[in-house]
Amino acid sequence: MTALSFSVPGVGSPITGRAEITVTKVRSELATGAVLPLPYAWMNRMLLPAATPDRSPLLLALPLSPGRPAWVDPVFEQVTRGSGAAPARVVDALAAHLQASAPFVLHVEDWHEGGASQRDFWTTLARTVMRLRGVGLLATSREVPPGFEPLPLSALDPQEAAALLQSEAGAPLPTAALAWIERWACGNPLFTREYFRLLSRRGNLWSDGQVWRWRAPQEPLHPPTVEALVSERLAAPCTAQARRLLDTLALLPPDTPASDVAACAQLTPGEAQAALYTLMAAGILKVGDGDFFHPLYRELHAASLSPDTVRSAARRALTQFTDRPELAAQLVGAADLPDDVAARLLRGAAWLACRRGDLEQAAQHLYGAALRQSGARSAALASRAARWIEPRQQALLISQLQNVTMWYSN
Repeated sequence: MTALSFSVPGVGSPITGRAEITVTKVRSELATGAVLPLPYAWMNRMLLPAATPDRSPLLLALPLSPGRPAWVDPVFEQVTRGSGAAPARVVDALAAHLQASAPFVLHVEDWHEGGASQRDFWTTLARTVMRLRGVGLLATSREVPPGFEPLPLSALDPQEAAALLQSEAGAPLPTAALAWIERWACGNPLFTREYFRLLSRRGNLWSDGQVWRWRAPQEPLHPPTVEALVSERLAAPCTAQARRLLDTLALLPPDTPASDVAACAQLTPGEAQAALYTLMAAGILKVGDGDFFHPLYRELHAASLSPDTVRSAARRALTQFTDRPELAAQLVGAADLPDDVAARLLRGAAWLACRRGDLEQAAQHLYGAALRQSGARSAALASRAARWIEPRQQALLISQLQNVTMWYSN
């Protein structure tokens, strides 16, 4: 068995790769990374990225199998002494050793980071392993090398996320905790684990020795490791067109059509497509739908933009939405428009929302328009907005607008 687990950066392919191993039903693994939590604690583990040029650590860490052929040991000794051995001979010896240890899965991390000789070694081993019974070779990579069956990594569904978290926690988590983590991690295996660890450190998740308890955070929070990874991806060098597309995507509503995004960024279809591919390759946008890989990418990038960049991007976008007031209304604040212009856009959006029967949204638009008007006009908009929203919100809205009207009158 050979398989390749591949993904864009930041998905946590080693974590999901270990989940793939459990599907094969084999009972032994040699993998990279830190010690795995239950139920993986029984697995043999070591740190050997694919890019490691010296294969001595691999051979020394292999569990000895009494059934290995006698000729294997002299080859291993040659490698560990550094006296040299033909790569083909090393592959044959390693394959024979793995066969004697079956069932066994060898997990190689980051195949794409290896040099030419390292890649050739693992590819040759993959072709050899395909002929063996009870032996598997699993590699994680951002490319698809020859000799491997690709297994693209996708977002975890709720059941898979719960299983991953149970393996991390050693016991099932409360349903409400699973829902909270799912909401913020969005199925990303790495983020799922990091949110669990953050919640545990903060005391929002704790175990009494028998079951896990849950107390929801009072404010949004993100693991520093996740924020650092997202910030690193966002800071990756890219073309000017890709940067402009990224700025525009961060400001526009998530469901904005791709053609509108390109027009708002003032990019030709060809430039937009090239910029999209660049951002997908960087792991910022999803392959396929072109949406942000995770909502945190949008949030952190939007927060990092200078006021001038935000204003310029928003005003470019507004020129494309002159006939769509509801889309334009979402950019009024970012565009920093004059009060009269902003109020006119918001009133148009409120009228359309009212026609759709969405009175709550219409009231919010009118509320925004009232904040940008004064005197009797502000009061009239406030009165109409108050009639359209729920009674418990009316008193707060009217109070806020009275303060605004008094400020304008002074």
